Amino acid sequence: MACGVYSPNEYEYGIQKESTLGTAVITDGGSETMIALDFIGIPDMTPGVYRSQNVHNSEGRTAKIGDMKTEPKLNENSVSGTIYVDETTIKYLVENLFANAVGTSPASFDVPWNFSNGVCLGDTDTDWTGAMTFVKKSPITSESEIYPGMVVDTLSIYADTEDEAGRFKADVSWKSRIVPNLTADGSSWTVTSYPVDEARYIYDLGGASAVRTIESIDFVMSSFRCEMNSQIKFYGFDTDGDMEEIARGIPELMVNYDIGMKIDSDTKAFKDYILTQDTLDLEVYNAAWASATFGFRSDYCTVRDNFGMEEVQDGAFFTLPLKATASTSGDMIQIVL
Repeated sequence: MACGVYSPNEYEYGIQKESTLGTAVITDGGSETMIALDFIGIPDMTPGVYRSQNVHNSEGRTAKIGDMKTEPKLNENSVSGTIYVDETTIKYLVENLFANAVGTSPASFDVPWNFSNGVCLGDTDTDWTGAMTFVKKSPITSESEIYPGMVVDTLSIYADTEDEAGRFKADVSWKSRIVPNLTADGSSWTVTSYPVDEARYIYDLGGASAVRTIESIDFVMSSFRCEMNSQIKFYGFDTDGDMEEIARGIPELMVNYDIGMKIDSDTKAFKDYILTQDTLDLEVYNAAWASATFGFRSDYCTVRDNFGMEEVQDGAFFTLPLKATASTSGDMIQIVL
């Protein structure tokens, strides 16, 4: 019997972009460097395995070992968890979800109105728009895990004035359909270390104070959430049972906002949009848009659900639920991070 208990904090998690989609860039027994993920708690890691325990016709009333079936091929792997938003990692995740590299003036990640994307196993990349290798580094020899061909499926970036002083967090989920390695030797992997929090430029809600408008109406914000879903689909299979193609946005790349705000003589006008399909433009960023270093912008939002008054810090507030849509030109959403 092995003596000793490991702390969950001794396990490290990281990602690295793949130069060839589906080929792990962090390898069993290798000495590669991965970019650390600052998870809050333990991420949920689910290797895709098909298990059948059906009882077939046979003598007696017991399940037989020959009836059992375990198959790791043609199944989706998933990882999900909550991380703190910093100025580095979050950019890679947004770039991968949008499958679109950062632009200029400002340096924003955009989803064009006519978004379409499909990539194949073996495609080559120099950025984060294709796929990434996700790893779990264990303190136990040959117990580390490698998940190649991972893509960001959902990403929700949010902050609340009543939670950790408005510190931004992100719920993120990855998916792949490539058989992982669950018994890798990661003892020589290098994990990029974070400096202290004060030096990491962790975003907080107070940093989005320069522009906060909907339909040019300035509002007092209590909370912010942008939820993005790329609705990943996998198609085909090769001789190893790995997928052949990844498609994003089937049937749509979805973006929703939930904006908590104070009710006043200006914001009450938003209630009229419950009864209409009229569009609203949303702007939340920390400087003039061309020079902003943090912000969200969508020009064609619609109210996606009903909403009513809530109590926040003994005041009257409501949460405005918006769905970002596109027109026939421009972008559905732009994010600066």
